[in-house]
Amino acid sequence: MRLDTGAHPILGRPGADHVVVDLFDYTCHRCRELHEQLSVARARYGDRLAVVVLPMPMNSECNPFITDNHPDHRMACHYAKLAMAVWRLTPPKFEEFHHWLLDPEELPEWREAVSKAAELVGGREVLVGEFTGEAVRRELRSHSFLYRSAGSGVIPKLLIDNAVLVGGARDADELCGILEKRLGIRPKAGP
Repeated sequence: MRLDTGAHPILGRPGADHVVVDLFDYTCHRCRELHEQLSVARARYGDRLAVVVLPMPMNSECNPFITDNHPDHRMACHYAKLAMAVWRLTPPKFEEFHHWLLDPEELPEWREAVSKAAELVGGREVLVGEFTGEAVRRELRSHSFLYRSAGSGVIPKLLIDNAVLVGGARDADELCGILEKRLGIRPKAGP
C-alpha cells in the first residue's frame, strides 16, 4: 500500500528519503513511548526521515475493527478527531499540537486539549465545525482500514518499508537499529 505523504499528517519533510508510518492512539501509553523514540530518530537522521502519523483510535465508536472497548481508550476517538481537525484546518500547526498531546507523560485533560486546538486553528467555532464534520470521520475510518491491513491487534504499529513493527521498540537505540537495517538510513553528519 502506498500513501501520499502530502495527504496525511507528517512530521518532517514530505519528500524525505525515508518515510515510515506510525499507527497510534493518543490514549495509548506504549504509543507515547514510541513517539519519544521516533523524536530521537528524527533528530538523529534529520531531514532524511519523516513520519506519517495516523491517529488510529482503539475505540469502536470510530474504529469498526475494535470489538472490546478498554476504559483507557474511552476518549480515543475524541482526541483523534481533535488532532485531525487541527491538521485539516491548519496543517503547519499540526506538529505542534501532536507533540503537545504526546510529549507529556500523561495525556492533557480534554478541556485543555480543546482550548489548545481552538487557539491553534482560530477559535472554537471553526474547530467544532471540522471536529464534527464528515471529512474527519472519513480520515479516521481510512486509518482503521490500514490498521486492519497491518494485522489489527496490538498498537502502536510502525510501518517500515514492507514490514510492520508491532508494539514499538525497547528504546530509541533499538528503533534506530531497526530503521538502519530496514531502510539503510544513516545518521546525519556532525552538528
